[in-house]
Amino acid sequence: MTESKTTEVNTLLADLQMQIDAELKAILASFSFEAYLTNKPPVIMSSEKTAAFNMVQVKLTDADRLAQSKLVYAKLIDALNYSVLSGGKRIRPLLCLLWGNYCLALADCKVDDLGKFRALRTNLASLLLKLAIAIELIHSYSLVHDDLPAMDNSTYRRGKLTVHKQYGEAVGILAGDALLTLAFQQLSELDFTLDAISYQRLFSVQTELAKLAGMHGMVAGQMLDLTIQTNDCQLEDYLACISGKTAALIEASICLPSKLLANLTPKSQQDLSKVAYYWGLLFQMQDDRLDKNEVGQAKNILQYINEAELANWENDLCAWLKVSLEAIFERERYALPACENARLTALGQMENALLIVLRKLERRKQ
Repeated sequence: MTESKTTEVNTLLADLQMQIDAELKAILASFSFEAYLTNKPPVIMSSEKTAAFNMVQVKLTDADRLAQSKLVYAKLIDALNYSVLSGGKRIRPLLCLLWGNYCLALADCKVDDLGKFRALRTNLASLLLKLAIAIELIHSYSLVHDDLPAMDNSTYRRGKLTVHKQYGEAVGILAGDALLTLAFQQLSELDFTLDAISYQRLFSVQTELAKLAGMHGMVAGQMLDLTIQTNDCQLEDYLACISGKTAALIEASICLPSKLLANLTPKSQQDLSKVAYYWGLLFQMQDDRLDKNEVGQAKNILQYINEAELANWENDLCAWLKVSLEAIFERERYALPACENARLTALGQMENALLIVLRKLERRKQ
């Protein structure tokens, strides 16, 4: 890749990150105690119970109680902002948007009438952003719960006190719960219309995301992490653990945009699932390697894995990933109908962006 192409990709990543951060801030800013009370439906009661209910209502709407409740609610909102807007690199939502934009570029090359496709394309782009935000909220929830005393009992995250150290353990638990449920809430609330097929794909993607965030992915991986004996940990134990803890959400970031658009060839979709899974493993290996020598990293499983064995496995994986990605791009181009150069150029830009991002992730270990 030339230096100019790398610069273009860095600009694209910065723009996407700003878009992600703006969307996250807007979602969190929409919550307030007043909105919570306003949105509650009126209570319908029989006449004989009305007097008793009014007595209770007077107590619940007492000024002091309202003020206290408002402060408690605001504390939870502060904790959500603290956990989500704490300077994360947004790698997962960036991957989601990059793959989504690649699939949209493929769609542009396949349609005959770009004008007719433009409205649907705009809505699909909005839906991809919602998916990216959902993935980031799920990631944030997992970090908040992972830091809790019952898990890793971490004091710091990204150079700041962890949520439970800043706001208390109970708020940490509730903040994680709120982030997880908010992920699926905002992915389900659409302010635009889709065609029937896109709605069906969205439902399928929501189901797959729930699986990867739960017992088929992150939760299972975290459970394995709790039970692994670090002093007797083999490479296969380590891989099994991180395949759930990390690879599952990376897999969602890469595979779900393509399933939402559903315009890859069956072979490419199958290969992409493998690429996404192994990309997630590679990412966590590099992350653990960077953390391995830090003070207080005694729980880092990577310290107990044979470094030479891991390095060989990792080098082979890096080479395989690049070849596999290029094969997917080549296969998809081969399957395209004839289209104008401008659309092919846009597609090439997205291919270059994905390859450069892969290299950027690989260099994190250096």
